[in-house]
Amino acid sequence: MKRVAVPILALGIFLIACSSQTPEPKPSTSETTQSADSNQEPRVEPGLQTVTVSFKEDINPLIQANCLGCHSGPKAKEGIDMSSYDLLTTSGEHGAIIKPGDSSGSLMIKAMTGDGVDIMPPAGKLPDDKIELVAQWIDAGAKND
Repeated sequence: MKRVAVPILALGIFLIACSSQTPEPKPSTSETTQSADSNQEPRVEPGLQTVTVSFKEDINPLIQANCLGCHSGPKAKEGIDMSSYDLLTTSGEHGAIIKPGDSSGSLMIKAMTGDGVDIMPPAGKLPDDKIELVAQWIDAGAKND
């Protein structure tokens, strides 16, 4: 019995020692992947959508259809000329009407919602989804594409 007990005891000690050792960490590829992916759009969980708003495709057509009648050319009301991206982001008697990254602080959104100023366009408030589209564009940095 002694002959059998010693090898079993040794095997038991060996197994306990092996199971309590922490395995060496494998080299992480997430750091490499993360730095390589840092220039890409953020990943989205399944079922969620990210909205990319384009000045050229979404915002400029909205401005052309609703704003340029009053806000273009040398006689642009309030000095706000919305006929180009550059003018939209710089013109205005009281400064630019867009604060990139801050839609709630942007005069353009305040005018579109009637928040303390006359509602624009004067013909009537735009649909909420159009206002939200402009707000998303501004919050994303009001970039020109």
